[in-house]
Amino acid sequence: MIDRSDAVVVMVCPAGYDADVIRAAATAACGTRVQCNVWVWDSASKAPTKAPASDAELDKARAGMAIAIWAHDSKSLMRLRPVAGKAAPK
Repeated sequence: MIDRSDAVVVMVCPAGYDADVIRAAATAACGTRVQCNVWVWDSASKAPTKAPASDAELDKARAGMAIAIWAHDSKSLMRLRPVAGKAAPK
């Protein structure tokens, strides 16, 4: 976990981890918070260094490079595909 706000967690899991590993790590990161979304990147260079207060405040370029999102309230893991041709923001 890189950072967290009340509702958003920024987490890095190297590529190749299966859904069960991501799900367990994200569940642990949220703990008892019901309204908690965990955004997952495969590299710290792609992830934001600071968690925003809400999902809507995530930088769009960085959000586009996430590999998964865990929605803790519904216990749902959504795998994402990075947008082709996008470089990590500086």
